[in-house]
Amino acid sequence: MRYFILPFVMFLLAGCALDDKRDVSLQLLDFGTAKYYEPFLWVKQDPPVVEREIVLNFNDYACENNAHVNLELVDKKLNKFNDNHKVELYLNNILCPNGKIRLNASDIPKSKKVKIGIKFNPGASKGRTMGYLVASQSDLDRIGDFDIKMDARIMKWEVRYKKTLNPLLTILLIFSSILFIWFIFFKRLIYPVFPKFKKLVKIGDTGLRTVVFTGYRKVVFTEKKIKQNLFEWLFIGKILFVLSPEFTNSIVFKPFKKNARAIDKNGAYRFSNNPIPRDGVTQIINLKSKTTINLN
Repeated sequence: MRYFILPFVMFLLAGCALDDKRDVSLQLLDFGTAKYYEPFLWVKQDPPVVEREIVLNFNDYACENNAHVNLELVDKKLNKFNDNHKVELYLNNILCPNGKIRLNASDIPKSKKVKIGIKFNPGASKGRTMGYLVASQSDLDRIGDFDIKMDARIMKWEVRYKKTLNPLLTILLIFSSILFIWFIFFKRLIYPVFPKFKKLVKIGDTGLRTVVFTGYRKVVFTEKKIKQNLFEWLFIGKILFVLSPEFTNSIVFKPFKKNARAIDKNGAYRFSNNPIPRDGVTQIINLKSKTTINLN
C-alpha cells in the first residue's frame, strides 16, 4: 500500500507545481475599477464599462487558414465570470453573445490589438474579482507560448466593482449634515436667545403691557414696523419688535447671561441700570421727550 501512496502524492505535488508555474507565467490584464451609483430622483448613471487592450499574434499559417479562437473570462474556480456576476462582455465595443469572445485571424487589425470590455449591470457583485482568460474553443494548438490543449489559460485578469453614493444624494447628505451641525451646535452658540425672561412695560402714563423675551435672539423697541426675512428668522433666530411712537430711536435688547443688555446706538436714552436684570425694576428715560419707561 505504501508503495502506491508515495507515487500518488508525488503526482499531485507535480500537478500543483505545474499549475502554479502556468499561473505565474501568465500576463495580468488589469481592468481597473468600475464605479456605479444607484438612480436617485433625476440623476442616474448608465451601467459602467471598463476596457483594456490585448495584443494577439496569429502566425502566417493561422491567417491563411482563417483560424479562430473563442475566449472566455472565468473566475479563479474556472466558472464563467458573466454567469455569476451579471456582466456582459464586449469586443471592440460589440456585445459578445453568451460571454464568448470569438476571434478570427482574418479579422485581427494590423495593430494586432483588440479591446475587451466588461459591462456591469445593476445587481452585479461588488468587490475585487480575479480569474483567467481561457481559450474555450479553437482550431489552434498553441497561443503564444502556451499549449492550450493541455491548459486553456492564456492570461490572468482582475477587476474591481465599486458602488458609490449618487452625487445628488451625496450633496443632500452633506447639506443636511451642515444644517444639523448648524442648528444643533453653532446657531445658539453664535446667536444665543433669551432664556425665561419677561417684563411689564409702562411708557409714561400709558397702561402696562407684557413683553415676553423668552426664545428671541433680540428684542427691538421701535416706532416702525419691520418685517424679518424668512432666511434670517430660520437660520439666525427670531426678533421681537415692540412698537410705540415713543421709540423714535430704537433700543435693541440682547441676551447677556440671564439678563438683557440694552444697546442705544444714538445715545437717546438714559438707563438706571444696564444690563437689565431679569428680576427688578429698570427705568429708561427718553432724553428728548423726558418720558420715563419702566421695565418691571
